[in-house]
Amino acid sequence: MATIRKEIDLLNKSYNASTNSFTPGNLSNGGGRMNKADYDPITEVYFETGFEYIDIGGSAEVELYDHTNSTSIVTVSSATGGWKRVRSADILGDLAAGDVDYRVRYRITNADFGSNVSVHAARIIIIQTGTIKKTVTDILVGDVYSTDTRGRYTEVQTPQRHLFTNADYDGTVSYEYHAVLAGNLGFPSGPASYAELYDIDGTTQLAEVSVSAVTPEMVVDTTVTTPTTGNILTSRIKNATGLGAQARMYMAHLVIKQTSATNIEKTVSAHHIAFAGFVENDSSYDLANRLKGSYDPAEYDDVTLTADHEATIKVSAGTGYMNISNKNGAAAALASSEINTTATSYEHNLATAITVPTASVDLFQDAYNTGGSITTASQRMLVMLTSIQVASTGGIPLRMMMGVGK
Repeated sequence: MATIRKEIDLLNKSYNASTNSFTPGNLSNGGGRMNKADYDPITEVYFETGFEYIDIGGSAEVELYDHTNSTSIVTVSSATGGWKRVRSADILGDLAAGDVDYRVRYRITNADFGSNVSVHAARIIIIQTGTIKKTVTDILVGDVYSTDTRGRYTEVQTPQRHLFTNADYDGTVSYEYHAVLAGNLGFPSGPASYAELYDIDGTTQLAEVSVSAVTPEMVVDTTVTTPTTGNILTSRIKNATGLGAQARMYMAHLVIKQTSATNIEKTVSAHHIAFAGFVENDSSYDLANRLKGSYDPAEYDDVTLTADHEATIKVSAGTGYMNISNKNGAAAALASSEINTTATSYEHNLATAITVPTASVDLFQDAYNTGGSITTASQRMLVMLTSIQVASTGGIPLRMMMGVGK
């Protein structure tokens, strides 16, 4: 009986708080949309966050907040300083039905004493165990970016590019583009901000959304053109034509939904690690321990998996190197995960067939440059799942009862 993990990432840059009140009060730090009915079965759901607390008494609190229904779902906290990754208890029973937009809020309990919390990662983790008939893959493809494009589309400043492969998914597959946008602050009734999911290699718009409200909103295009296998996808934004106002984006997701009347056998799980312009200047591998992903082999069972390291990076000069590590030093890198570039503008890089951890670990970025700096726009481990097993019935594997895999 298979177990798989999916995640919806809710931040794509680091945020700080030094107040007693939860902040922010809207989607200005991004967010993600989830519908429980898109996962069948859905077994457990967790909120996980990576943060640093500068400890001068009190504690730091990070909250998963239901933006659609104005409800706190769960709060995790720490009263000790330093970097940490914290996961909540199972929150499946606390999630509302239907399409729900979730965001992250944070605070400290003793702002008068100079404490501070820096939140670097936050995600919803979905565990599915049994015969998988519905699932969703969520890929970050946006940025936190505002610019005056004078009505012309331009790629976001720190792009989270993704190489799409149709063969990684089976069943009935549909695509959505989710973006958090806001119109220009100087124009309460507009002008609108626009965002598109863009195929760089095919020079083709695949989806488009827009919003005029000055408060950030989640907007969705459910009529996405099926991406072309082997092409790189990104987000581009523009403002209303020629008014000089700024288009504003806070986050964007490529959402890949799969359904099957019997069982899904192929899908992808994305483990996001680092993003939003992190710069490393060292001349030897140096762990970026404040940008944390996670991996637990117990969250995958009765599946065949392979993994890739996908990143969008650039250098100021020299050659930049990067891998995925679970502790400091190049020797701790996941085998075959190293990528490198000499590009001085952002470039998509991919290392295939990397070795996944054999124990539950934090996933870190590890990088260096031979003659300058290396800057990260995005980094993730993509886990490709195949041969996802179905639940057995009466001691006989259901795959055999269905005539599959004889």
